Amino acid sequence: MESSYTEEAEIPLQMYSTDDLDPAHDFCDPITGREYIPMSEQETSRISHTLEQLWRQREEQGPALQYLPADAQVETIVSAIEKHPVVVIAGDTGCGKTTRIPQYLLEDTILRGQGSHCNMIITQPRRISAVSVAHRVGHELGPGLRKNVGYQVRLESMLPPRGGALLFCTVGILLKKLQSNPTLVGVSHVLVDEVHERDVNTDFLLILLKRAQQLNPQLKVVLMSATGDNERISTYFSGCPIVRVPGFMYPVRENYLEDVMVMLGNSSYQPPEVEETEECAPDLDLISRLILHIDEHKPPGGILCFLPGWQEIRGVQQRLMESPKYQKDRHLILPVHSNIPMMDQQNIFQRPPVGVRKIVLATNIAETSVTIDDIVHVVDSGMQKEQRYDLKTKVPQLSSMWHIWCSEMDNNQIQINPSPYPHTLPELYTPPITHTT
Repeated sequence: MESSYTEEAEIPLQMYSTDDLDPAHDFCDPITGREYIPMSEQETSRISHTLEQLWRQREEQGPALQYLPADAQVETIVSAIEKHPVVVIAGDTGCGKTTRIPQYLLEDTILRGQGSHCNMIITQPRRISAVSVAHRVGHELGPGLRKNVGYQVRLESMLPPRGGALLFCTVGILLKKLQSNPTLVGVSHVLVDEVHERDVNTDFLLILLKRAQQLNPQLKVVLMSATGDNERISTYFSGCPIVRVPGFMYPVRENYLEDVMVMLGNSSYQPPEVEETEECAPDLDLISRLILHIDEHKPPGGILCFLPGWQEIRGVQQRLMESPKYQKDRHLILPVHSNIPMMDQQNIFQRPPVGVRKIVLATNIAETSVTIDDIVHVVDSGMQKEQRYDLKTKVPQLSSMWHIWCSEMDNNQIQINPSPYPHTLPELYTPPITHTT
């Protein structure tokens, strides 16, 4: 069933009362998680002055940031957000919309002497992206303003103080905050990143944000998307403007199954036999052989392998470590999955020592909003886990399904480290054409 932005999906305004905007009303502060208490004029002035001093120090002492396409449209982006309650940012992969736009808005309010009024919530589709982007933005803002950047995901949080705050969180966390503060009093901007990932939570969030913005006109909503039907989103928000930002797109050389078999010295490929009752599964032996072939014959650089689930990640990891070609001092194998502690997942962003090949085994959580700087080769199994309804057992279950390849992921992983030897992308099977209701 295709989800769409329609007026029929709207929630009646009567759900909320205009009393929700009363500062005396008991609210939970969406930034700090404590009871919301409006700041006094003295406190507001003091925080704004401190932020302005810290920003001046950053400009004088901070490191020069790498140029990104969004930097050329700072005035256009900030002006559009200032003049309109809702703005759609259609930015290509690598343009800097995720990391730079929150900084543009913070800079604009600080230099206008209103930094204490700027309290942003930026949503990310996955926990690892919320944490990694928060660390990245904090690093770019420098030591003086780093404490103003925080994150909140399931079972882990590092909340910033209110007043010039940037809080990165998942969509589910923001939905939870809307329960205790339905009009988001105390928040100046809400930025929804990767809005084109049309899941139920994101669609429901947009419905609630439309209600909140109508009752709280001071709230600014920014919807950021790399692909998708941006015009439909704009129409749902009463024809809000769309700001388009170009991005860095690097050439990707694709190698499919036939090319892979030639690389490995085989004339043809015989897929493993699978029982009719079993779900489709990738050939882990072939994937492991391909990774080892890339390590032995291809130029230096990280290898990113996409697999459907934890069982397949562990299977490939075990095969690689049992191979005679595996050397502990030359290979760094890093699995990425929601079962792994968040701090361990952060290891994928660290560059290994010279002479060590980093091999990242991940599910599709590493497809969007996550940039691994030193990735040069990508192996995609062509499968991912999807929740489907089993008509026999009458319960939903996760099944491995073929997915349609999207070039967005290629460039997302190579946007910082362009290489003359782009990704190696095999299609291990040809996915069948199916119709899904």
